[in-house]
This record gives sequence, C-alpha cells and structure tokens, in this order.
Amino acid sequence: SMGDEIHGIQENISDFVASLNSNGISAALGLVTYEDIIVDGLDSTKVHKNGTSNWFYNATAFSSALDRLELGVGGDAEECVLDALETARLMDLRGSAGKLFVLVTDAPAKTDNRYGLTSLEAEVELMKNAGITCAVVAPKDLQSDYAVLSANGMFLDLYSDFYGDLVSLARDVTSTRAGDGVWIYLDGPVPVPVRLDAMPYEGSTVDTDGDNIPDI
Repeated sequence: SMGDEIHGIQENISDFVASLNSNGISAALGLVTYEDIIVDGLDSTKVHKNGTSNWFYNATAFSSALDRLELGVGGDAEECVLDALETARLMDLRGSAGKLFVLVTDAPAKTDNRYGLTSLEAEVELMKNAGITCAVVAPKDLQSDYAVLSANGMFLDLYSDFYGDLVSLARDVTSTRAGDGVWIYLDGPVPVPVRLDAMPYEGSTVDTDGDNIPDI
C-alpha cells in the first residue's frame, strides 16, 4: 500500500544523505518494515540487513534495499507501529550517536506487539531514555493519532516536500547531547565525529583533552 511513497523516498534519498553530509553528519541508515502481526504473522516486522549489518552507509545500498521490499496489504486499516518502533529501538544503536527514527506510514497505529508494551506513550518513554528523537511522516489526517510520537520530534505531511525539514531535525539531533558529553562533526571530505565535554561556544574555557587549550 506504500509503493508510491517508497518510490518517492528512493528518488530523494541521495539528496537527503548528501544534505546530511554537507551539514557534517555521517549517517548510518537502518530499515525496519512492519504490517499487522495479528494477521500477517509475528515475523512480519522485519529488520532489513546490509549483508550481516543492520546499517546502510550510503544511499545506493539503502535504495537497493527498498527495491527488494515485498509490500503487503495489512489485515485492516491499522498496522503494528508499536512493534516496529520497539524492534528498531532494540537494534545495535551506538550510545554516542545522535539517534533519529523516521516513521513513514499511511495508516493508523495499533498497539499489538511482541514486547508486552501497552501504549505508544510507553514506547515514547523508552525512546526518550535511549536518546531517540522521532519524526512521523504521515497524511495530515493522522496527525492526532501520532501526536505523542511527533511531540518528541516533529510531524510532517507525507504528501509534502518534507526532506529539508528532516535534514534540519537530523542536524539538531546530532548537535545535542548523546550519552555523556556532546558529539559534533568536524568539517572535511569525511566528517569526523568528536566528543566534547560541553557544547562549544565562543569564549568557553572547557578543555576536553586537557591540553590547556580551550575546545574553541
């Protein structure tokens, strides 16, 4: 049911990743798909692999994974987004990385899941504790359905040109605290992640590496 929308992602993923890179963000992309675990089976929520890895490090590999998707139709209007979000949360996320989930859907959510969670609110608390921000990309008439998720990020209209807003959100996520300290990316042909004790600003005396020279 999401064929056209997935094709749109494929058309824009290269520009999206290039925009992230130009902002000093080196992205690892994960892909989790979901349907209705009650009708389509408990294994209908899937983590798509890049070889043996859960992560895709360039747009071409990610787009190829989208090409290989076999789209289902779901058992009813609602689909098991809660199961998908928790599946994604339990992936091998780096503690020091900025973490952004992008939920792309055209259907309301149902709470059936394999993890014993009772609500989206419960999942949001787990995501917040893990430092995960969530952007919901869905039709406008579903905005209220996903308000609790998008409050921890943003809601974007599925049928709009939302990629610029996603880049801005990703930049915000990677410039805030992750784990202990702050992680920033140094500009260069290959952006280099660096951990600092505090967010840098002009005049700061913070000296993360103890070389008697302030970070900025």
